[in-house]
Amino acid sequence: MAEQFEKTMYGFWKQQNPKPFSYSEQYRNSQSTNDAMSWFRIGWLSAALPYTKLREFRVVDVGAGNLRFTEIGKRVFRDCVPYDVEGAQSISTDELYQTNWDIACLFDVLEHFQDINDLFRIPATYYYLSFPETPDDDTLDMIGGLANWKHYKPNEHIWCLNRMGICEWLEDKGYAVLQAEYPEDVIRTRWCPDVPNIASVLARKQEV
Repeated sequence: MAEQFEKTMYGFWKQQNPKPFSYSEQYRNSQSTNDAMSWFRIGWLSAALPYTKLREFRVVDVGAGNLRFTEIGKRVFRDCVPYDVEGAQSISTDELYQTNWDIACLFDVLEHFQDINDLFRIPATYYYLSFPETPDDDTLDMIGGLANWKHYKPNEHIWCLNRMGICEWLEDKGYAVLQAEYPEDVIRTRWCPDVPNIASVLARKQEV
């Protein structure tokens, strides 16, 4: 029920007392990331960062799922390694938190975190995030509430995020937002033609 969620800072909705969710091998293999989507994401990234620079980067693919982006990334970046809560090919949590990454990519991942501030435990110069864009209040009223939204998935999606809120949150944490758009809507069908579906944000850690 939608009442399991409460609105928090930045206009985010957070599920209260979520139950454990199983990220099994079957779940990981069912993810929709494919080669075309992986190249599309790298293309969007290269709109902000020169390809020659990307070639020098060490990248972690957080929530790597079926490993498609990781495998494509190995052909572009100096290194691209997967991290997932389960999976034999994943790096360890210690390595995730103790390595200085050039980019941490979290595609359809942040909304699964128990605490989204755990993002900042991953030391990275750039964060590249994608996530479902929560409809505004008028759209939620039109569809009959949060529970009728396509991406409403209690226990799996603990957070319901929005692009403007994510940008403000990152800036408050000392990151400059370089890009914040809905590029994946080109290849991922919108649940409603007039409403954004998937937001993408690229941010860089500001110099102290």
